[in-house]
Amino acid sequence: MRVFVFLHILLAAVFGVYLVLIKGGFDVIQERDAEIKQNVAVLRLMHADVESLARRFPENAENLQKIADVLRYSDPMLHNSLVHYDEQIQRIIFAIGNATGNEGAKIPEQCAEILRLVADRNARAKIMK
Repeated sequence: MRVFVFLHILLAAVFGVYLVLIKGGFDVIQERDAEIKQNVAVLRLMHADVESLARRFPENAENLQKIADVLRYSDPMLHNSLVHYDEQIQRIIFAIGNATGNEGAKIPEQCAEILRLVADRNARAKIMK
């Protein structure tokens, strides 16, 4: 009889530890999910900004649409080494948005730079997987 009680206590302890570990894993998954959603939101906002710029600068709509497509299908991976690329891309998008007069002639060069940055970012993201 004592053996059965001991086995029940042992099984309860094992399952208790198991439940604690599951809870910890669930918290890690939730945290990672929140990070991914944040980075997806950043990429979607960049995509929306570029589409807005394409409507604002119809003479450069083709180049800007290429950027929008590349950003749309870009890997939303979040990593410290990719933040630098995201910041540079956002800075150039902001510069295009603030372009006035003669600065509009620089848009094709800026679009090429963004395409290069996104390609470099995606290459790094692929390596880190």
